[in-house]
Amino acid sequence: MCATTFTLSVAAAVLAAGVSVASAQVQYTPAQGEPKHALIIFIDGFRADLLDPELAPHIAALGRAGTRFANAEAGFPSDSMPGILGPLTGATPRGTGVPYDEYYDRHYKLAIEITETVTVPPGLKPHDLLRVPTLFEAAKAKGLRTAFISKHIGYEILQGPSGRGVDRLELPESANWKGPFKEYDAQNFETLTTMIAKDGADVAGIYAIAANYAMKDHGVASAETRAAVADIDAQVGRLVDAVAAAGRYDDTVFVVMGDHGDTDTPDAIASKGEGSVVGFLAEQGIKAAKITADDVMLAWLADSSQAQKAVSLLDTPEAKARYGIDRVLGPDELKSMRDFADDQMPDFVLLVKPGTVYTKLPSKKKAEHGGAFDSDRRVAFVLEGPGIKSGTLVESKVNIFSTAPTLAKLLGLSLPSATSPVLTEALR
Repeated sequence: MCATTFTLSVAAAVLAAGVSVASAQVQYTPAQGEPKHALIIFIDGFRADLLDPELAPHIAALGRAGTRFANAEAGFPSDSMPGILGPLTGATPRGTGVPYDEYYDRHYKLAIEITETVTVPPGLKPHDLLRVPTLFEAAKAKGLRTAFISKHIGYEILQGPSGRGVDRLELPESANWKGPFKEYDAQNFETLTTMIAKDGADVAGIYAIAANYAMKDHGVASAETRAAVADIDAQVGRLVDAVAAAGRYDDTVFVVMGDHGDTDTPDAIASKGEGSVVGFLAEQGIKAAKITADDVMLAWLADSSQAQKAVSLLDTPEAKARYGIDRVLGPDELKSMRDFADDQMPDFVLLVKPGTVYTKLPSKKKAEHGGAFDSDRRVAFVLEGPGIKSGTLVESKVNIFSTAPTLAKLLGLSLPSATSPVLTEALR
């Protein structure tokens, strides 16, 4: 069973006294059973450097009891939807057919949005756009019960191509939440505890969001961000205790990861209208069908034959300085990268200079993600549970997309569509 030397009530007292949590270190006993269950915890924007034992003692303790990956990364583009679909399918955006929360699909001739607003082809649901099965569908095929909680109605996509992958899918819309996101996460962790301890879900998960919103509002290194990480960590500790109380600690594989990182963005440039790339290209007779803009710009043109002209106009010293561009990726380079399915491949992508974000002005964003920066892609990632090596630090680079095939191997599930490798370095 779970063994800790540091309870949450003690943690609260220690923090109130201004003493470092790390001085009263949490300890978990390595699991001794057989892998029967999996619990997947996504933390929105959980950069690798935020896995600090003083901020996140419970998550750090899971890493010590199991395996921590020092150089784990999300894919490119580094956005929420691919950052969750990849780990839950084992496939890249090229395989899933869903490269971003918002993108253009040439097959449907439609700008797709899968967030708090859902824009998909008539007669379809988000799950109809996913091209590969999920870990949840593989679990259900073996008779296991599944559950997940996420932040937007668009995450109905997690039902997978079958439309029936998750037995209990809770999607409390974060855009409608009126209170602190700390309370939003706490409510969802409580629901997840019920899903596991009372409903008996075998493969379950949650998407905690407070840390990402704190970074966007206050910056990566802010006190608000640190507090948000600590709040989520405390919820993780309560969840581990609940799993232990239900007698499932030794049978459960815990996964904690960021879906992407975040980068401080002090330099805002208009994403549309006057002073924007879109406006500049329009003046040259090049119209955009869809622009997705964060600390990256993905551009789909109304006329793809104008892609090379757009690249030539933007890949100049003057345009780069004006629009904060570091690199312009044109059609040939994007094809060679193999990150996008043909139907969703942008006509060009702008990688920005550090600190730049494309957004609505005046900007309140202190941080953003989506691009190719190490700070956007490098994330915290730990595995703990039966079948996982204990006390292991993996220094080699891995991708969080390997989560699904690794859990499938541990739980004896069939997921042949997964193209990412099993994390054999973490397995006993």
